[in-house]
Amino acid sequence: MALAAAYIHGKSKLLPDSFVDEVGSERSFRVEFCTAGVLHEACDLTRDSYGQAYVSHDIAEQWRIRNPFAFVQIMNPENRLCACFGVLALRPSFMDQFIAGRVSDHQLGGEDVCTWSETARCPRLYLSGVVVLEPQSFRGRKRAYVMIWAMLEYMRRLYDFKTPRQVYAVAVTKESGRLMRNLGFVVETPATLRTDEWDLYRYDLTEASWHALLCQVGDFSPMCSVNLALPAHDEGSRSAPPAASSPAPALRPGSRRTVLFVAGDRGGSQRNQVQIPREFASIQEALRGSENRDAFVLAPPILAASRQTLIEAYRHQPVILHFAGHGDDRSLSLILDQGLLVSQTQLLAEQLATILGTFPDRVRLCVLNTCDSAPIAEYLAKTSVVEAAVGWPARLADDMAIAFSRAMYGRLGDGLGLSQAITLACQACASPDGPILYTAEGVTPDFAFTLPAGTDQ
Repeated sequence: MALAAAYIHGKSKLLPDSFVDEVGSERSFRVEFCTAGVLHEACDLTRDSYGQAYVSHDIAEQWRIRNPFAFVQIMNPENRLCACFGVLALRPSFMDQFIAGRVSDHQLGGEDVCTWSETARCPRLYLSGVVVLEPQSFRGRKRAYVMIWAMLEYMRRLYDFKTPRQVYAVAVTKESGRLMRNLGFVVETPATLRTDEWDLYRYDLTEASWHALLCQVGDFSPMCSVNLALPAHDEGSRSAPPAASSPAPALRPGSRRTVLFVAGDRGGSQRNQVQIPREFASIQEALRGSENRDAFVLAPPILAASRQTLIEAYRHQPVILHFAGHGDDRSLSLILDQGLLVSQTQLLAEQLATILGTFPDRVRLCVLNTCDSAPIAEYLAKTSVVEAAVGWPARLADDMAIAFSRAMYGRLGDGLGLSQAITLACQACASPDGPILYTAEGVTPDFAFTLPAGTDQ
């Protein structure tokens, strides 16, 4: 973390006109949760300052997908990005290794980031992705003050101070290290003991230390509009309507259909790290842009599915279960998690059927967006484990898989029937060997997930 790659100077006795002109040009700011596009821009801004510690936007997006409330953007009246920061809670197994210096945030996969519901209970937090636009200018130093104040406001609004917390940050420049020391951070793990060769700092956050920081930084609330309100039910705790059992109950217009995205990828090559969030984002964008966007909800994705996390997926009550392929061959694999040592194992049709067959609420549609998955889809449908399943009869390229996902979910969101949505999606991705739709006995392939008001299915 370059912590803005900016630092706060002592107060000057005389302020030059250029300082007054620059600082006065931005009289207000908006503080809000970061979007995917702005996070991309923020990551690009860190490239020069972070050097070898730079984390690409594709990796950072995996973190944001896991916790949509982890990153905050600060915009000026011209809607220009002025600063950004992230507050991440990490899995204890990774956090222990990270604090000890044995791993860096380049090895931080999406599944190592806690969801928001888990974050609220974590005593240790990691500041990441911190950047300020034009940090060495007078205007940039003002933005740095605003950003630090926004961090404090974020902590006040999203966390309570009943439980003491430790906040960690890596200093990748001399200026950021100086800033953290000035703010009261202490070195937890020196650079000489860390694989990333940067000092790791710690701040013990309590209500008293929060107030001490606020007095040191100052109150910027008069010039900041803050929108950090959480939804009534965040994505980690939304309740989905009961899925179909046998026989399938009606999905009424007022209910919401939960889509659960499952991937066996824990990181691996840079290429694999890029494709998984892109596929999830394609589904997210397609549903948001559809006519019936309010009829669907995306559950927090499982970005590194193990047998245990797949078994526990029933808690989301998914109506649609989407499997994304693992690695370069897009295989349907599960992770055998042994801490930092990770291997994978193929998921067989019988194993998947056993797991899904024990879900209290029946999955209506299982999309196997993986290579050679048609036999598994056929098995799931013919044994009536799911109402319908989609699988590919041959190899499947990443670009085609992403294009298919975007087109199919967009058509489902527009209210088209399943078979029609799949046919149009095949045309959209120009697939020579398109996926095959299988349905359980007595289930029509044309059923839709959205219905006109006043009708049942």
